[in-house]
Formats: sequence, C-alpha cells, structure tokens
Amino acid sequence: MKKRTKRILSILAASTVALSTLAFSACSNQPEETVVLRVSNWEEYIDLGDWQDDELIEINNPYSPEAGGVIGVNSMIDDFTDWFNSNNHGFNVKVEYSTFGTNEDLYNRLNLGDKYDLVCPSEYMIMKLLNEDKIEKYSSSFFDSSVKENYYVNNVSPFIDGMFKENNWNEYAAGYMWGTTGLVYNPQSLINESDILSWKILLDNAYSRKVTIKDNVRDSYFAALGIYNSEQLLNSEIDSQTLGKLLNATDDTTVSEAEKILKQIKENVYSFETDSGKADMITGKVAVNFQWSGDGVFILDEA
Repeated sequence: MKKRTKRILSILAASTVALSTLAFSACSNQPEETVVLRVSNWEEYIDLGDWQDDELIEINNPYSPEAGGVIGVNSMIDDFTDWFNSNNHGFNVKVEYSTFGTNEDLYNRLNLGDKYDLVCPSEYMIMKLLNEDKIEKYSSSFFDSSVKENYYVNNVSPFIDGMFKENNWNEYAAGYMWGTTGLVYNPQSLINESDILSWKILLDNAYSRKVTIKDNVRDSYFAALGIYNSEQLLNSEIDSQTLGKLLNATDDTTVSEAEKILKQIKENVYSFETDSGKADMITGKVAVNFQWSGDGVFILDEA
C-alpha cells in the first residue's frame, strides 16, 4: 500500500439509517510505523467493555445452551488494535476514539478543523458533507466480494445497497444501523392511549413537560410533518408513494409550516434530547419519549 497522504473524513449513517465512510488511504512499508486512526461516533454505538455482572445479556441459544449469555469484557477498540497489530499488516495502528452528541456537534468540529478517518453521522448529514466535498471515497478493495473478511459488501441487504446506489452514497458510505422512530410511553402515567396514535401529542398541553423530542433535524422535522399532514396520514387509503412525498417534502411552504410547529413543540415538551430521554423514561421523569427503535427496546427492558 502507498503511504497515506491525507486524512479527510469518512462516514457511517443513523436514526433512520447510520452510514459509515472512510478516509484513510493507507500505510507505510515500515512495520514499526504506528498509524493513528481517528474515529468519531455516537455514544453507546460500540462496546467499550467494563460491564457489571448484572449487565449480562441472556441468550436462549438452542444450539449452544451452555452459552448462557454475553457480557462485554474488553473494549472493541482494544480488541481491534490487538487483532490488527498481531496480523502483520506491515504497520501498527493506534485508535483515538471520541463521541459526539448530535450531527451538528460533529459538523461544527469538522468546520473548526478536526480531522477524522471514520465518522458515523445520520443520513441527512452525509448528504450535506457530500455536497460540500468533505468526504473521501472508500478504496475499491472495500467492495471486493472475493475477500471473505469484507463482511459488509458480502452481507449488506439488497434494500440498503439499492438505496445507497440510488442516492449515490455507495462509494462513500456503508450502512451501520437501520431502524425506525416512534413514541415510547409509560402506561402507568395516566396516558390516554388514543393520544399516542398521533404526533399531535407533542403539542398536547395535557402532557406539557412530560414529553421529549429528538435533538436531530431529520427526526424532529419528520414529527412536525406528521402533525402538519395528520389528516392525510389518517386516511386509510393513502398509498406508500403519497406517504413518502408528504413526509419528505422540502418545499418552502412545508418548511415554513414545520418551523411554526416546531416552535410550538418547543414550548410544550420537556426537552430536545439525544440520549437523556432513555434515563428520563426509566426514572419516570417524562411519560412519553420520541425515540429510535433500538433505544426504545432498551427502555422497555430496563423499565
């Protein structure tokens, strides 16, 4: 491999989709050289080890009943570093790992001059970074399906792969996490379950300071569009194509109306949050949480 000449930026995307893009191009022929890989990611996206005994994840595996469960012992960063440096790649690596709270936090760091080899923002941020020419393509070897260790290209779902190609992301990003968003609620908090069926609960004064919304442009805008288009969305005959257009509209009128709705939401909710909503739900501080599916499952398990 040729010596690395620049380190710009690469991506993974989350929320609706988490993308990964890569920006280091390589290494030196000197085995003793240590290349520093700078990675920035969302909190709690990889296992950093040091689990407590009561954090064992039980697994019912009929093929291995003695397994019992899994528990994080080592940091994934340490495991990766040990694996890489012991497999004669011609150079060693050291990982500098950091996390960010919002896509905008990451974007501000990049504008202030921080440089990373791999980052993991959400899909709307990768589009912004692509438009600003701030990310670098993966190497062609990343997509070589004949290499068994290229787990992504050999296992990515046709849907995700097709979506990336349709949006011209496929050379710059790899899917990391995919899920849905919805409302998690505490049934012991005198919640009227019919209210949960509408995004309008974010505006409902009956739940003032008892609801949280995501501090994320794409997700909060989606919720606002859910309110703006509520009558059409409740039409049982609505087709998927119309649904997609309504919830992805960016014309001036729709953006203006969404802004008005978000300002009203701000006056009613407990907070715009990224990670604190999980703890606020579990402790009972709030009754309803606009949440990503994975964290929603975590809340249900913990509560």
